[in-house]
Amino acid sequence: MQSVSQSSSRAVTVIWLKGGYSYGLVDYWVQDGLFHYRTTYGGENSVPLDRIDFERTAEDNSQRGIYFKLNPEGAHATD
Repeated sequence: MQSVSQSSSRAVTVIWLKGGYSYGLVDYWVQDGLFHYRTTYGGENSVPLDRIDFERTAEDNSQRGIYFKLNPEGAHATD
């Protein structure tokens, strides 16, 4: 995986999907049973929660000093 660059001083959270895909995120939230996210390149998408590799996501972010957690439904990571 290449390093995720960031255009601001805000830390970038990396989400890993099952199958090995990863995305650098600037915001994320759970709504209607889906994980919604905004990427560092400006895209917005959502995936079912069961497609997320939570173990790899938590480990990757922890190694970079970023705490990954899912907020209550509808609460954004940037709230």
